[in-house]
Amino acid sequence: MKIPDAQRILVRQTLERGPVDFTEESFIKLRERFLNPFKAMQECGCDTLSHYLTALACEDFTPRMRDEWTKHISTLARVPNLEDLFAYTQPLEHALSSFSLSPKSTPRWTTATSPATRLTSSTTTSTGRNCPLCNEVHRLNGCPVYLGYDVNRRKKFVKSKKACSNCLSMTHQQQDCTSSYNCKKCSGRHHTSLHVEDTPTTSQPPARSLISTQQPTKTKVSKEAPPALAFLHTALVKAVNGDRDCSARVAFDTGSSSSLITETLASQLRLKRHHQCLNLSGAYGEGISRHFASLTLCSLHDPEHTINLKLSIIPRLPHAFPPNRKEEIAAVPHLKDLALADPNFGGPLDILIGSLDYGRCIQGSLRYHLASNIAALPTLFGWSVAGPMDYTPPTSATMKIGAPDESLTQDLERLWELEKTPEVTNLTPMDNDCISHFQDTHSVKPDGRYVVCLPRIATPPEIGTSRTLAVQRFISNERSLQRKGKLEEFQSALQEYLTLGQAEIIPADELPQDHYYLPVHGVFKSASTTTKVRPVFDASA
Repeated sequence: MKIPDAQRILVRQTLERGPVDFTEESFIKLRERFLNPFKAMQECGCDTLSHYLTALACEDFTPRMRDEWTKHISTLARVPNLEDLFAYTQPLEHALSSFSLSPKSTPRWTTATSPATRLTSSTTTSTGRNCPLCNEVHRLNGCPVYLGYDVNRRKKFVKSKKACSNCLSMTHQQQDCTSSYNCKKCSGRHHTSLHVEDTPTTSQPPARSLISTQQPTKTKVSKEAPPALAFLHTALVKAVNGDRDCSARVAFDTGSSSSLITETLASQLRLKRHHQCLNLSGAYGEGISRHFASLTLCSLHDPEHTINLKLSIIPRLPHAFPPNRKEEIAAVPHLKDLALADPNFGGPLDILIGSLDYGRCIQGSLRYHLASNIAALPTLFGWSVAGPMDYTPPTSATMKIGAPDESLTQDLERLWELEKTPEVTNLTPMDNDCISHFQDTHSVKPDGRYVVCLPRIATPPEIGTSRTLAVQRFISNERSLQRKGKLEEFQSALQEYLTLGQAEIIPADELPQDHYYLPVHGVFKSASTTTKVRPVFDASA
């Protein structure tokens, strides 16, 4: 009987598909996908699709499975239907189930015997597939000890064994897993036993971002209540840098991609800074963070709970305003007997933990109290609480209409001032004298060069007696030149100073009261074609 095209398309789009191989899990999935729907069709009197469903199932066979199935149906004198297909797969499924073979341990078969015979013969020489947890002969997902663990403990065990978190195999990890099966609850790429149930929080009001710190311009609008303000998840921690430590308040903000620290706390802990150029925009203003630093945060409740973060340094962070109903929040039933990370639920912020580090700080599932709209989050530093603030909606709301935020503008101006070159305003009297001397004496030549007189100190300091040392140096230099036979050349160079008027002889009775004798010696350069000897005056003697 010919099946209508519309009916075939509907069946193909409705049935779940997946690869089929010689594994117990594949055969179970095959039965669930095809046999159960076919039985329902028979009860409704629609049993004409058996051959078409068999063809669809064969499309999902792996090459090895297709070869074995082709050999099997070659013995049939009719077109195979679903009953023939499952008459062939059910014995294989029972054999695999009896010997608990995993997909990775399916033996290599030859073409000499049938699949069922090969399974039986190969398992007689198997070394056994013991559970890695209790060492009994069963798979890990069927171990009662493993199933008795909570999800977090199961994850830790699978991670400690370096097993695949998708199929629980001990022979590979998740990135190498070839299994087509995912979590049955969320379709995620993990085993169903490792699924974490999400706590429903649909009735929780939307939280306000940290960016809501602007001072708005008052404008009359509708009398409908504005969205509820929220206080953030905060925690009091101990910030440690070597032998220095201090208390600090952190806030968790998944809307921020970077983790931040204030300039004040970074300077207080004397953090080692590393250069960077990171563009930032948010409640803390807009600008560039030029440095980042590493810092260790410790829990005040359990010193063993620590985390090391890389934090970008900015001038300041906004204030995390605490709620107006601290006593009411503290009395919420699901918060009793909990070690709160921040008993004050807010205050001045020193550190902001962004989305990249947020997951490393969380240790469990969220607790949500529907009546009070309060959410408690387990972190390394204790239970962090967030929720709506209690306030009376005003009859006239306020909104922002293009008015600049003065506080934000001031913060940005201070941020840009950090990049400016400091202006020198404190000049000494000597600096002022030098400036005045330049303005009074300098001139510009036609070729563009500047000419300025050398400045002189009006009241020079006492320089002491220098004649004795200068005479001793002169006599020593004269003897040395005489031994080398270069005394006449040196004397000729000094005489040239007198001839050209570059020096003059001053009688002893005409010497000023404050005078200084400069020792002199000669520097000889025989390779020079112009000046072979040059007198050098030693003013530092």
